[in-house]
Amino acid sequence: MVSRVIKRGVLHCAVVAAAAACAGITADARERPLTLIENGRSGYSIVIPDDADETVIHAADELRNFLEEIGGARLVIVPESGAPDSPHIFVGPVRKALELTGAEEYGSLGAEGFIIRTSGENLFIAGGAPRGTLYGAYTFLEENLGCRWYAPDASLIPKKDRVIVTGLDVRQAPAFEYREPFFHHAFDADWAARNKVNGTRPPLTRKHGGKIEYSHFVHTFYDLVPPDEYFDEHPEYFALINGKRTRENAQLCLTNPDLVGIAAGRVLAWMRENPAAAIFSVSQNDNVFSCQCRRCLESDRLEGSPAGTLLRFVNAVAAETAKKHPDKFIDTLAYQYTERPPLLTKPRPNVIVRLCHMAPSCDLHQLNRCMWNANYVKNLKAWTKITERVYVWHYVTDFHHYVMPFPDLKAIVRDIPFYSRQGVRGFFGQGSYESPGGDMAELKAWLIAKLLWNPDADPDALIRDFVGGYFGAAAPHMLDYLAALHEKTRRRNVHANLYSPPTAGFLDRELLEYADVCFDRAEKAAADDRTTLDRVRKARLPLDYVKLAAPQLYGWTDADLRRGGGQDQFARFEKFKSDLAYFNITRIKEWEPLEETLDGILARMDNE
Repeated sequence: MVSRVIKRGVLHCAVVAAAAACAGITADARERPLTLIENGRSGYSIVIPDDADETVIHAADELRNFLEEIGGARLVIVPESGAPDSPHIFVGPVRKALELTGAEEYGSLGAEGFIIRTSGENLFIAGGAPRGTLYGAYTFLEENLGCRWYAPDASLIPKKDRVIVTGLDVRQAPAFEYREPFFHHAFDADWAARNKVNGTRPPLTRKHGGKIEYSHFVHTFYDLVPPDEYFDEHPEYFALINGKRTRENAQLCLTNPDLVGIAAGRVLAWMRENPAAAIFSVSQNDNVFSCQCRRCLESDRLEGSPAGTLLRFVNAVAAETAKKHPDKFIDTLAYQYTERPPLLTKPRPNVIVRLCHMAPSCDLHQLNRCMWNANYVKNLKAWTKITERVYVWHYVTDFHHYVMPFPDLKAIVRDIPFYSRQGVRGFFGQGSYESPGGDMAELKAWLIAKLLWNPDADPDALIRDFVGGYFGAAAPHMLDYLAALHEKTRRRNVHANLYSPPTAGFLDRELLEYADVCFDRAEKAAADDRTTLDRVRKARLPLDYVKLAAPQLYGWTDADLRRGGGQDQFARFEKFKSDLAYFNITRIKEWEPLEETLDGILARMDNE
């Protein structure tokens, strides 16, 4: 049972030699079954290094707690110097375990790679610092014992009379160095760690092995050069728009010679204030109003893109910060007007370029198979030719309609492997981050986490795994719904992006009516399990939203929709509002308060 090492990513993890060969262990010994727990009893202890750090201690605690939940026996955790003569589960870089297994040096595993091995009567789980050993423990629990952590409130921990493992020799490292499914529920630290997510938003602490931490995450130009501090005396620091230096809703004048020193000084202050951060954002504001002064326009022309002017500035800042902090990275965006790479300037080695899959685009079809994504793919390939450190900012929701069926699963499961093949090293998947309740948010976040670790995993098996574990008895009907929803996008020439309305063409009466049949069956199947029934009801809310936001898709008449009619919209609205409160859904459109969105729906109903 040898797991293939994924070599891509920051680790560039070397293949670790087989432990048995190093230690002279026979094949029979390697294949000997290890009975860790039987009938609520165990002869095993968990052994950690005498100087184990907080993350290794947490890995041992998690392993003990879940083994107890699975098999009913609570194993003792002991330091190596006090280990009894019983068989052991070695967790972390324990000297005796290294002697038993002949493991390679841990430096080859990087920050997150790990090894899981059996040797004689012992089990060995260890990885690189800081997160490798913890990830190894979770992978053992998941892949060998059947544990799942689908959502913070949805775990699947099997119960076993006998906990047995046989012949393990597993070596893994992640495909992407930075992994962040950006959904509201995915900000839970334990969920993130258990699914090997290391992004900046979850509050991952030292016991979780920390994370890839950003300082000043994005759109930082006005943080670097605050208009309130500089504009009155130095308007020339700010973008010239239509012949006027602009204080608000614009960018900086990146060719101004004073700005590199000001911005570099600000970033160096951020580095002093937040020494744990590895990446510091020097990135354009969230608008398209770049500077039109003569120097900036000439730089844009020479570079063939405003990205060149931006990158000259970012490189200069990065050169200054590298003098004191060569291990820190400067992050910038390739976004909207800077998406196209420059002709001349290349990013410095300590610069990360985050390319954004912004509209015009299509999120329903895979990147390299849709005309609406062709320009983006061209830019992606061009960026990866001039720098080794490209991250992507990829959208996995509809920001104007969080709670709406959005059939992008088939695109997600093809796009992540495509990014990996292109050499992308970080993935930020922005979903319904402001509130619970996004369309299939739990499935999407879990699926993204799995594929970011291993893009070669079987996506259909992952989807069946999640739907079966999360929706229980209702799973067959939920799978029928998902299949029908995504088949529509495959068969028809329909496209949608992060701002598309329900009427974009991927939803029609036939599909919506069949979806209701699937959910009726799912609710009936889950009727005896309140937890599962609630999950089905929550997943059905996007259909209820479409009935309110686009009733014309169902072909209903005004008489149907009026108060007391067969499809009384006002009664439906009140139930929808009540369901939102029940599921603690506080936002269904990005940046817009829920009451404002609901008032808009009600106003449209009154006018129909």
